[in-house]
Amino acid sequence: MKNPLINKDFALLAIGQFVSSVGDNVHRVALVWWVYNVTGSPSVTGMLSLASMIPAIVLSPYMGVLADKWDRRKIVYGMDYLRGAIIAAIAALSFTGRLEVWHMVVSSVLVSACSSLFNPAVTAMMPGLVGMDRMQKAQGAFNTLMGLVGIIGPAVGGALVATVGYSMAFLLNAISFALSALSEMFIEYKTVPVKSDKGNFTQMLEAMKFTFAMPTIMGILLVFSMMNFSISHMGSITIPYLVKDVLAKGSRELGYTMTSISVGGILGSMLMGAVGNPKRRSVAITVGGALLGGFLVSWLLMPRILWLYFVMAVVGFSASIININAGVLFVKVAPDEMLGKLSAFMGTVSGFMSPVGLSLFSLLAATNKSLVFYFPAVSGFLILFFTFGLFLIRGYRDI
Repeated sequence: MKNPLINKDFALLAIGQFVSSVGDNVHRVALVWWVYNVTGSPSVTGMLSLASMIPAIVLSPYMGVLADKWDRRKIVYGMDYLRGAIIAAIAALSFTGRLEVWHMVVSSVLVSACSSLFNPAVTAMMPGLVGMDRMQKAQGAFNTLMGLVGIIGPAVGGALVATVGYSMAFLLNAISFALSALSEMFIEYKTVPVKSDKGNFTQMLEAMKFTFAMPTIMGILLVFSMMNFSISHMGSITIPYLVKDVLAKGSRELGYTMTSISVGGILGSMLMGAVGNPKRRSVAITVGGALLGGFLVSWLLMPRILWLYFVMAVVGFSASIININAGVLFVKVAPDEMLGKLSAFMGTVSGFMSPVGLSLFSLLAATNKSLVFYFPAVSGFLILFFTFGLFLIRGYRDI
């Protein structure tokens, strides 16, 4: 039987990230409930979300340069140890009854700053760990594990907060980061540092120019940006409104709806891990975009809870297919010595589209709440437009 985690080194990375991601989801549930119970204000939880976004947007391009210059393996386990130490401090403050909201804000900023260096380093390591011919399988396995995190993490977090309290939930996350780092220390990976007389800022600008000059990478950037902008509102605005106000259901149905996305994502990841590499990834991305956009539009035709479950499962399934194919295509065409810089820059630009989309849809919802009913269809049409519009990019249809 073939190893689904490909080899020892990839398994050490994937299992480590699975453990820390479960801990991170547990922490997120505990954090939200703690802040809301202490302040009674949903706007403060929004401030925390914003605090965690800012470092990633501001620092990622520069951190990508460092991910290409420094030892990537040491970056990965070093940032996990550092994030674990930050969360351990929060746990200690919570156990002693001295935890305050500003501690949460500062810790969110620091953890996000660490992640802005960690993420491009992991992306740049992947081809060296598994080989380019097995990147699709690796992405599929990784996404499957992250889909399981989306199911397990929130459930464990809610149970822990209800039974043993916030402090233990925070401590569990700190331990999960330490275990992840320990696993990553045993990875065998040799970084070939990029030698350049150019300054870090100059190299960052070169990565930006390379992105805009390379039609393939530009197309991938548009794919991720399109996805982030179009579905940014689903979890925090649209799904709760549809479940509660339109369908008159409760928290259980809300949980089922959110879980449907993770289940669909796991199925899509398993499919991509099982099938061979497609001859043209542009076709796979188009199929995924067409499914995603088409089923979101179909909500208008059948506004029922069971159909909402199915639509959300297709959203997760299609998004997984798009992400895996676009991700594999990116590491295939990007030079190894620029992988960190390019992935960081693309993450910054595409990630920036999430708060932009969320702000726009939030403004529309504040103007007229009933408009939220049409948000899935609006997102669906946007995704269909962008998906087929990618073929206008020179050379895109041949990749």
